[in-house]
Amino acid sequence: MTRREQGIVAAALAAQAAAVGSTFGSFSLFVLPVSESLGASRGEVAAGAALISLMLGLSGLFVGARFDRGNARRVMLTGALLQPLCLLLASRAPGLPALALVCMAIGALMPTLGPLASAAVVGKAFQQNRGRALGIVNTGVALGGMAFSLLASLILARWGWRNTLTCFAIVSASILLPAVLLGIPHPLAPPAAAPPPGPQPPAPAPGGEAEAGSHWTPAQLLRLPAFYACALSLGVGAGLASGWGAHTAAFFQDRGADLTTAARVVALTQGLAIPGALLLGQLADRFGARNLLAGQLLIQAAGFALYRSHPPLPAIYAIAALMGLSTGGMVPVYAQLVVQRFGTLSLGRVMGLSNLFLLPLGVGMPPFVGVLHDRFGSYAPAHLLFIGLLALPVLALLLFLESGAAPRPAAGSRA
Repeated sequence: MTRREQGIVAAALAAQAAAVGSTFGSFSLFVLPVSESLGASRGEVAAGAALISLMLGLSGLFVGARFDRGNARRVMLTGALLQPLCLLLASRAPGLPALALVCMAIGALMPTLGPLASAAVVGKAFQQNRGRALGIVNTGVALGGMAFSLLASLILARWGWRNTLTCFAIVSASILLPAVLLGIPHPLAPPAAAPPPGPQPPAPAPGGEAEAGSHWTPAQLLRLPAFYACALSLGVGAGLASGWGAHTAAFFQDRGADLTTAARVVALTQGLAIPGALLLGQLADRFGARNLLAGQLLIQAAGFALYRSHPPLPAIYAIAALMGLSTGGMVPVYAQLVVQRFGTLSLGRVMGLSNLFLLPLGVGMPPFVGVLHDRFGSYAPAHLLFIGLLALPVLALLLFLESGAAPRPAAGSRA
């Protein structure tokens, strides 16, 4: 990588780590403390994760288009200024309604700094080794979750959830603002370079990366079965990961872990997602993204099936670590799949439109899983539901993204 590319990767990684780690990555640690403090049920508190997912999906449509059209630095700076403020407001919220409003604001800001931002920035700034760069950048989800969970393990039990969120706001602001201001250039596209002397490489063969000469419009995308197969894999895979993520710490505590141990295990499993993102991002460059993504979804299903067998607590930790390795690479592999099928010019738009498929599960699962637990006293019914849902995108990927020519938009199409 050039020095410019290294700076972009470092900035996008740091922004993603701070934004996602301080919200989604550590959300499950606050479910029980907040419910006990405010006298609410697990389902009511977990609904905050649903609201974040709802607004993330809706906001992604607008933010993705902004990344395609305009100044990525300006978009990310908006999130860098407002996200820490939201955390500070959450720490002072008097009750669940105020917390709900803050969660909605955090969700609306998430695409400006999270995986959508990273995919749009790296996809446009890199011409080579894009999968590798996406893998590195998307370790930010795991790195941020691990760091903020470890921070919470030090202060949450002693100082309470409000002071923990105040600390999160300070740390987040100290990372986000320097990262965006110093590391995200404008313009984002790499400088034009003269072609090297000698014969030029042949054009990509059909079935390779889609040509990026025209923008895809939303109407064109919504007519393609291939787009639905791609988007369904993100919607189910990432939607279930976020929905279940709101309950992981409580699940560990139900099986016998104390709060501090649960926080440390959450941090460890999120940290193990880092090598998963690095490895799978590089494999997507070499072998294509479709089969890798299907395999990741199958690993999630196998993990939930093993949870239902009531293994001992150390085995549960091992299963969670394996699932973390797999899900850590989901966004870089998915972004590479989007580039391979739809090109780079519409990457932000396709990612933003795909976020809509996160809404049903990302919004519905956190409170619904809490309700299932309150009703049955166990997470086993939710695990069975997850296994059935994960089969759907695997079938869609295999049926509608078979090897062959990648779809292309009509010549000259513009949004």
